[in-house]
Amino acid sequence: MRTLSQGMICLLGLLLCMGCMKKNEFTPVGSFEDSSEGSDSATASDSDETQIVNSAADTSSESENGSERFDEESTENDFSGGTDACFDCIDTETDSQNHDGEKDTDTSSDTTASGDTDTTCVANNVVEAVCDDDNRVVGLNVCGEAVDVLQECADTHECVDAECVCPEGWTGDTCLVPVVFVNAAAGADLGNIGRTWADAFSDLQDALEMVDGEGESEIWVTQGTYIPGTSRDSTFQLSEDARVYGGFLGTERALHHRSVESYPTVLDGDINQDDDGSFSMYTENVYHVVTGAEGAVLDGFTIRGGNANGDAETYRSNGGGLLARGVSVTVSNCIFTENQAVVDGGGMWMSSRYGRVVDSVFVTNHALNGAGLTLASAGQEMEGMRVINVAFQNNVADGNGGGLYVAVVSPRIGGCTFIENTAVEGGGVFAIATNQPVFSRCIFDGNMAVNGAGMFNAGSDSLVDNSLFAGNRATEAGGGVSNASYATSPSGPAGTSNAVFRNCTFVENEAAEDASAMDNRVGDVSMFNSVVWGNVSNAVGIDVPVATFSLYATFMVDQTLIQNGCANDTNVVCGEAVFDSDPRFVNAGAEDWRLSADSICVDAGDSQAVSADWLDVDADGNIGENISVDLGGAPRIADGNQNGEAVVDLGAYEFIPETDTP
Repeated sequence: MRTLSQGMICLLGLLLCMGCMKKNEFTPVGSFEDSSEGSDSATASDSDETQIVNSAADTSSESENGSERFDEESTENDFSGGTDACFDCIDTETDSQNHDGEKDTDTSSDTTASGDTDTTCVANNVVEAVCDDDNRVVGLNVCGEAVDVLQECADTHECVDAECVCPEGWTGDTCLVPVVFVNAAAGADLGNIGRTWADAFSDLQDALEMVDGEGESEIWVTQGTYIPGTSRDSTFQLSEDARVYGGFLGTERALHHRSVESYPTVLDGDINQDDDGSFSMYTENVYHVVTGAEGAVLDGFTIRGGNANGDAETYRSNGGGLLARGVSVTVSNCIFTENQAVVDGGGMWMSSRYGRVVDSVFVTNHALNGAGLTLASAGQEMEGMRVINVAFQNNVADGNGGGLYVAVVSPRIGGCTFIENTAVEGGGVFAIATNQPVFSRCIFDGNMAVNGAGMFNAGSDSLVDNSLFAGNRATEAGGGVSNASYATSPSGPAGTSNAVFRNCTFVENEAAEDASAMDNRVGDVSMFNSVVWGNVSNAVGIDVPVATFSLYATFMVDQTLIQNGCANDTNVVCGEAVFDSDPRFVNAGAEDWRLSADSICVDAGDSQAVSADWLDVDADGNIGENISVDLGGAPRIADGNQNGEAVVDLGAYEFIPETDTP
């Protein structure tokens, strides 16, 4: 009897494998509509979005195309694995041979044609996820067999494209929140009711009117440009407790499917669509592109072209991009650009107790004050406002606060960047008559002003921690910061600035006259655990980076490195630990202001003087504990010199030894 060759064995094995894989192939058939029971085959839905995988109850019968579906037993959680014959033939096909021509039984190094290790022969290895008829997401192996239940969809959800989602037109944990759809490409079909993508409104105003007064609801808006109307008073009026989201293509079944970056959604105040980017063509533009409402959310939009140049009595002079007067609005993932106001808040003006601006950008806006964003009082002291992870860049104020203007409120500002903004006072930030606004882990870089290029405190008790002031330039004093009053009288200043700076770094700031880093004129200003180095005052022979000029001002400093040192006098109180040595940054030429391992600033601070975690960075609900991270996100207190004791460093950045690098 002749012996089969090794090649013939492999060929037979391959044919056997192809047969078993065909017998266990999954075919996406059926849709959300019930198919006829007992049928050997089902017709696929015309819509790719509604296709799911059906399984038949009888594995002994095959569908018309020869595919056999798995039986009810295979839908149990205890899957038995793959078909032995299928995996045997795969093993035979992928097994290598040794130099003797014999089969190599060590398959641990088997590779595919691309050179990757072959893992397809593992019976329970899930290579694909699909939906089954029991409203579940199941995992298939290479043979098309269900080997695991990945997720069981709740009764309120349906399985679509291997994911549990709400029925179209609904959202929320229990699918009880209605969704209204808007698609700029839908056309002016007056019969559309907005409850599916296929039936979407083409005008955002229609959707806003539909949800008005209905309570919690959502509006999903596709990419495109939307104009509020044909009148200067036209505005996208948000509705109470309604959430409006942009960034959709027009096929998504869940909010997390959208892409704000890929599908830009623009709310445009330019009625004539003739703006040229210079503000000179804004005559007919709307006063406010968007108007806020209590509990409303605006997420995923570019807001541009607002022109708030109307009368102050009706607030048409504030908030060109968005006006939120006395209402708590949440704005996230938005870009405010090329908006202007003749008074406050070119990009946005908000007065509310619990307003939020998160993960957004204010760029190239213009106003008298607060060209980017203005946070103002609505008649009472407000401490609940939050501005988190927001970038302010290239905004121009003819008065104060190029990036941000804070008036008579006490917000908490965290993780923000103020870059190349311009104003008369407070190029980056102007804070007036405020009770302890918090600025934590912020960057002030390249801002310009007459005084206080990075920040100007006018009767503001600002708390600033773990922040960087670099390359800001004042044409008079206070390249980094100016601390002053907001009014003066024969009896003295009104509203002193008792600001506190902890773990801050002031580098390469400039002032044409004096006080290149900090200008103190009124109040009791304190600085701890900080670094002041490489700042330049052009009008004096010996630079004085921190200067106190007034009998009404006191400056107290400790555990801080100051170039040219600290000299006690009537208004300056120097602590015992004030250093005057090169801080040895990682790379000053590349503006890398982290500390080198041999820096005198490593473990040189006072850990008791570390700031509180005002913004709850670690999300543990405790804002009274010390902040846990530095400006770059590294642990705030570490054992930098590795002597067995963790002590906070000086400046905004903590040195982390390589062995401790997270």
